[in-house]
Amino acid sequence: MVQAQTKNSQWLKDQLRSNASPLLIKILDQPDTFRYQIIYTKIDRNKNNLPKFTNFYLNVDDHSYFYPASMVKLPTALAALEKINSLKSKGIDKYTAMLTDSSYSGQTGVIADPTSASGMPTIDHYVKKIFVVSDNDAYNRLYEFCGQQYLNETLWKKGYKNMRITRRFVKMTPEENRHTNAIRFRKDGHTLYTQARRQVMQFSTLIKKY
Repeated sequence: MVQAQTKNSQWLKDQLRSNASPLLIKILDQPDTFRYQIIYTKIDRNKNNLPKFTNFYLNVDDHSYFYPASMVKLPTALAALEKINSLKSKGIDKYTAMLTDSSYSGQTGVIADPTSASGMPTIDHYVKKIFVVSDNDAYNRLYEFCGQQYLNETLWKKGYKNMRITRRFVKMTPEENRHTNAIRFRKDGHTLYTQARRQVMQFSTLIKKY
């Protein structure tokens, strides 16, 4: 078996240390404890203002998992927009009211959103809240709309095979995160479409398909 090499840039190491606070130095000195991975992209532009991107790495290892925190919100939002576009034939778009039910242990429902202009939760408003204030609940609702299996298979099919999105931003067990809420899309007092609650296969089984 070929061992993947950790990518390290001496230039990036020097840059970080030359400007680091004592606390950051303490973290940099303990890579095995803090398990940090850093990618810095330098952008240079030519005389025509066309950019050239150069990546510098520190402790980057494709075979070493790290918790990406809010980075998962971007691909989840894009996957949700792609999925909602597939429901156009049902008269649904990103502005349609999306009501989330509580269908399993640990889940909560949403039937209104006082922060939106309409007072109703929608895919469009959840996406806005993710990018404006990095809202965790908005991410959770898009995770539930996509479902763990659809979300990850969508990313893998697009070539992002090293990504794993497996949980909401709320305390839940792995089993609870495999279950997604039932969801209803409503307009003018009528339910246009109901997405049943779902339970996906064990994540280890899902990965083997790819």
